[in-house]
This record gives sequence, C-alpha cells and structure tokens, in this order.
Amino acid sequence: MLKKHLLPVVVFLCVFLLQLNTANAECHKTALENLFRQKVETEKLTENIDFIYFPKAGFYAISHIELNVKDNLWHTLFNTTKGSPYAVAERNAKIGGKSFYRFRLKVSPDELNRLQNYLDEGAKTARLQTCVSGACRALNRSGILYIPPPFSKIPLLSAVYLRLMKLSRARRIESVHFVGKSQLKSLFTAEVAVESFYALQSVCLGVFVVESIDEAGRKFIDWIRVDEKPSP
Repeated sequence: MLKKHLLPVVVFLCVFLLQLNTANAECHKTALENLFRQKVETEKLTENIDFIYFPKAGFYAISHIELNVKDNLWHTLFNTTKGSPYAVAERNAKIGGKSFYRFRLKVSPDELNRLQNYLDEGAKTARLQTCVSGACRALNRSGILYIPPPFSKIPLLSAVYLRLMKLSRARRIESVHFVGKSQLKSLFTAEVAVESFYALQSVCLGVFVVESIDEAGRKFIDWIRVDEKPSP
C-alpha cells in the first residue's frame, strides 16, 4: 500500500528534476531569487504585467491563460500571438463576456523588455506548447517568475499557485482581482471541473506525457533550425 502511494510522488519528482536539468538554469536561479529574496528592492520593480486566467475559455476543453504585456494580450498556444488590447477584454468581461482572474506581477524595466522580446520572437517561431506552458516559460525565460510543474502544465493549477504566492506575501504578486459579473458562476464551468478531475486523478501521468512531448518538440525545432546556429 505504501509503495502504491509513493509511486506518483517518485514520478513527479523525476519529471520535475528533468525539467530543472533541461531548462534554462540561470533563469530559474534569477526567478527564484527575485521571488524569495529577503531584501526587498521594490524601487527596481516599477513596471507591471498581468497573468490572465480565463476559467471558461468558450471553445477549449480546458480553461485558458494569456499574458497582458504593455496593455496587450498575448496568446501562447503553439506560438505567441498578439491579441486584443487588455481594455477590450476587461470591458467585455464586465458586460457579460468571458470573465477572468488578473494576477498582477511586478517587474523591472529590463525584465519587461526581455519578456516583450521573447514574445516578439515567438511570433515568428513555431513552438510546441500549450497556452499555460508557453506563458510560464515566457515568465521563466525573462527571469520574472518560475512556476514549477505540474502547476505550469494546467491552467487551473497555475492560477492556484499564484494565489498561494500572494497569500505567502511574495513580493512579485502585487494583486489578484476578478474581472467579470459573477465570480461564483465563472468557477462552476465544465473546464474547471475537467481540470480539477485531471489534477486530482492523473496529474503525474499528464505531466509526464505533456513534458515529454513539449521537450521533444523543442529539441526537434532547435535541430531543424541548423541554419540559425553559429558555426563552430
């Protein structure tokens, strides 16, 4: 019985360590240090971005994540695509459109520029990623925030993770706001129910499959773009 309960934990730890080993270690270090550093240097965090969680995506089987950077929404499914202005999404939510949770993150001007450059580059490059893994990778690569798996693989869990960070008084999380007409109604959706069941029943298997495809796709895309690599 004990072995049965330990197996998911071992699988998750293996996948987590694999991600740490294959991802950008320097960005992980920077993001973690910025999140938990004891000496708060708030004067450097003069800019804001938003991590947007849509509980009801409308046409997806799961919920949806977007980033609000410089007052424009960015989709990070497969590649990065510049969407509508944030003001449009906020106005639509308030009159009965897709409601969302806005997690406002504090960033430095350099981090904001790195994030913008990463998104601009992604608009020209195919990336095998989901909306949530793409958004989390963008934050990590910019040195802003590292969201570990399985939280970085499931939209609902990424929102829960940021909410927990806010409760722990992490200096990166400035505020959490619901934008829409009915917060209770927005959470009683098929998307949230599917993700909750998935997270509770099969998160380890899901993380392993998604992570394997994600990593294999990234390596394949890097391999076929040999013309962009500097010669030895």
